[in-house]
Amino acid sequence: MMSYTAALLALLAAPVHARQAPEYERRELTIPVRDGTRLHAIALLPKDAREPLPILLIRTPFSAANHFPSAELPPAYRALGSDGYIFVVEDIRGRFGSEGTYVTSRPQRDPRDARGTDESTDA
Repeated sequence: MMSYTAALLALLAAPVHARQAPEYERRELTIPVRDGTRLHAIALLPKDAREPLPILLIRTPFSAANHFPSAELPPAYRALGSDGYIFVVEDIRGRFGSEGTYVTSRPQRDPRDARGTDESTDA
């Protein structure tokens, strides 16, 4: 009878057949927001996708174009890519390709304002 340790070592030594990330298509997007400002984004979409897929959205002040310079999926995202994620990197307001004014910190909105959205907290 094989010991637990020997079985575990045999399992770890076995070749792993991980799914490969699909080929991606790179698209530049302009996303309009509520106040009419247009935000610049880069999206990597799996080619030939036929079903709704999860999206990983990254908002950055450091240039979406530099984050995804080509349609090749960066190594840090390949594990999620094999699960079929869509990746979107968006320039925040007033930075790189996005319109608007860059503000490093915004005040919280009045909680009594039913039309306001407080995006500064989880509550």
